[in-house]
Amino acid sequence: MRFNSCLYIGETIHQRTWPKSYRFHYKLFYFYLDLDELEFLNRKLKFFSLEKFGLYEFRESDHDLRDKKSLKESIAHLVHQRSYVDTEKGERVGKIYLLTTLRSLKFIFNPVCFYFVEIMRGETKARTILVAEVMNTFYEIKSYTLKSE
Repeated sequence: MRFNSCLYIGETIHQRTWPKSYRFHYKLFYFYLDLDELEFLNRKLKFFSLEKFGLYEFRESDHDLRDKKSLKESIAHLVHQRSYVDTEKGERVGKIYLLTTLRSLKFIFNPVCFYFVEIMRGETKARTILVAEVMNTFYEIKSYTLKSE
């Protein structure tokens, strides 16, 4: 079976100058997850676990869950709430992909993760909405959206 989820190698860089100068730069690998494939990945990959302890574990509670909905429902709701889906034109939220780091042996370092939300018109992808979810030092989560044309 072919699936969409994969790994990417990259870097996370952060720098601020106020109120105190601070900078970090880490080379990491990122999981690019099709949110519809989480159960499949949990069954097929020994190093991946879903909602339980594992070498690399995915927990929805590490993300911005709105109204205690599932992560996919929460992100779809956010995109609708910010008026990125025109239901009058027959648009709907399609696949949602998440680029993130996962918990590793219970430890989490995830300052930013990105959701790629496909907006569908019929069976055709109309555009992609990018949602950046930023977690600060105090575990506060802020979400920012960008629209592609």
